[in-house]
Amino acid sequence: MTQAAVRVLGSLDDAQRAKAVRTFPDDEDRRAWYYTPGPRTGLALGEMTPAQATDVHRLLATALSMSGYAKATAICALERVLDRVEGWDRNRDPSLYHLTVFGSPGEHAWGWRFEGHHVSVNVALVGDEVASTPLFLGANPAVVPGATRPLGDEEDAARDLLDTLGPTQLELAVVAEEAPPDILTSNHPAVDPAVMTGGIPGGVLRPDQQSLLARLVRVYLDRLPRALADARYERMEVERLSFAWAGPAAPGRRHYYRVWGPGFLAEYDNTQDDANHIHAVMRDPEGDFGEDLLRAHLREEH
Repeated sequence: MTQAAVRVLGSLDDAQRAKAVRTFPDDEDRRAWYYTPGPRTGLALGEMTPAQATDVHRLLATALSMSGYAKATAICALERVLDRVEGWDRNRDPSLYHLTVFGSPGEHAWGWRFEGHHVSVNVALVGDEVASTPLFLGANPAVVPGATRPLGDEEDAARDLLDTLGPTQLELAVVAEEAPPDILTSNHPAVDPAVMTGGIPGGVLRPDQQSLLARLVRVYLDRLPRALADARYERMEVERLSFAWAGPAAPGRRHYYRVWGPGFLAEYDNTQDDANHIHAVMRDPEGDFGEDLLRAHLREEH
């Protein structure tokens, strides 16, 4: 990752570097993340040469697994499809994804962000440790019949669990008859603990249901490279996770769910555009933006 970031920055001219580089931690900017369309800080792919844009993708690929990278790039490509759906008048453009580098790659603490409509990859590095949340992926259209469904795993794994729940379990799991209009954490810089309430605890699920809950968690962790995903998964305790659903269970209807536990939150919403528009984020309530790593570093240094 460091080598890929150095390669990117080494190819930029002074004007490009002025847009792409911020100090670290620069928390006001670093924590101001967005998944909606609109102006952003950083250097856009469209302001780079094709070789520079390829180098940015090489950097992006270091933060994601092959499947995670495929999802992210498919979502970027959907901007052209969405532009067609909307009549070509909203300037949906895959060249409007931006890179921002915080600090200097190779220093003890630095970070970077790749972001645009429906993609926000936030990375902080402290020593040899890597923090990779918030990690947001969305899709509009969520389904293009006969062509693509980039976030299908996120829906299918949750439904597989939901479909096994009996009436008493559903009374715990279904927290609202209607789904909220968006993920409740939105793009807030910190997770509100009030969001992580309700639902059915993993400890009351049958073993087969616990396996399905673990598989759902793994869908989100598997956006990350294998080593990072495995390390985080090994720290998970399924019994301490909870699962909440809102909205009808029938496919094609507006629905929402969340899974949370110590060090983990996955939140998913598919309500907009007649339930064909997904927002799905993975967060670490204690460690977004490398907050836990930075706290530990400060304790060691001071």
